[in-house]
Amino acid sequence: MALGTVRAHVGARAPKEAQIQGARYDMRVFRTPDNRQVRTFYPVFLGPGSASPPVVEPPVVPPVKPPIPGLASVRIIAAMIDPPGDDAGRETVTLLNMSADPVSLTEWQLVDDFGKRMRLAEVIIRGGSATTVPLPRDLMQLPNKGGQIQLVDGAGQVVHSVRYSKADAASRGRTIVFA
Repeated sequence: MALGTVRAHVGARAPKEAQIQGARYDMRVFRTPDNRQVRTFYPVFLGPGSASPPVVEPPVVPPVKPPIPGLASVRIIAAMIDPPGDDAGRETVTLLNMSADPVSLTEWQLVDDFGKRMRLAEVIIRGGSATTVPLPRDLMQLPNKGGQIQLVDGAGQVVHSVRYSKADAASRGRTIVFA
């Protein structure tokens, strides 16, 4: 479908041939008589392509920031970006207290890509425990196209930050776990 879209674009210098997994194809597009709409597209096999293997770029994995020395060892460990059904109030962020002591997150905030902030009032995480925080839609939003989630303490210092990609969020109902 993507190749057909590229090939069908009238204004672009669309390629008429493509090499896909070592085979050459003629990309045929058939339009309506007025040339305004595509009726159909299909690739026609032309034979083996060049011997050079395709270049595959390794995925870019963003580094995970270690906890800031002197601050509580609380990290964002998971998020439900695209819950099943309506997203309203069903997106979540899971936080882990890596220390042995309880940590109060009063006045702490979660911050999304749009700068929206959600205050974590009355949240206390026992030592070595995790808690899952539901995100009200009007306070915070986790876009399915990828983004960043930050955990900010009461002094405005970023304690932990994670990024996720569109590919990470592609599976509806799957919790993304950050290493």
